[in-house]
Amino acid sequence: SISVLTNENSACIYSNNEFTDEIIIAQRGKEFLSSTIRSVLRNKFDLVFNIHEELNIKSSLILGVSKSKFKIGFNDVNAELLTHIVPKKNKNKIHIVDRYLSLLDALDMNYSKAQLNIRYNPTQKSKKIIEDYTIKHDLKHKLTVMINISNYQGFGFWGIKNYQNLIKYFSNYDLNIIISASIEDVEVAERLAKNKHLIFYNTDIDVYAEIIKNVNFIFTPDSF
Repeated sequence: SISVLTNENSACIYSNNEFTDEIIIAQRGKEFLSSTIRSVLRNKFDLVFNIHEELNIKSSLILGVSKSKFKIGFNDVNAELLTHIVPKKNKNKIHIVDRYLSLLDALDMNYSKAQLNIRYNPTQKSKKIIEDYTIKHDLKHKLTVMINISNYQGFGFWGIKNYQNLIKYFSNYDLNIIISASIEDVEVAERLAKNKHLIFYNTDIDVYAEIIKNVNFIFTPDSF
């Protein structure tokens, strides 16, 4: 079985995951000591992965009290609490998925990246929302391109002119164009759309994931 220990804000990501058997919420304050740690001890895990790349107090406590036979994580992060240490990868050169996959080196596990993917299954509610959105805007009869202009902490924005040129290029083809943005970047999206193309923004990651699964091509400055 596979359990995930995460905070309350991220729990929704795992709630509909077919491979996750249990979600343990890392509570705040005293509840973390009385409830979260007790849940970890009660489960008697055989193996613990610490995927943190920087020091995290709560993960340190979990590693310290856990009686798991195997504890795997990156060097420079609670190395004294680990049974198997994996060299930390360069964040500027190696994608986050590849960095996490490197933890499997401790298991001497052979795998092919061609057989791997990030599995995320949106809820039926989100699927219905996007199904209605697709029907409302008549998106089913042509290919749909999504151009995302937002990025983590504003990094990677290409500039108005470059996005305008990209939209102009795609406009040469018979397809739908959706410009996606965070709420903070909606005004920029409106400047780019010029009332000719759809704009999509949503604060619900589950709904956003569903529309990503339903477009044919995504153009974004950062896969993160």
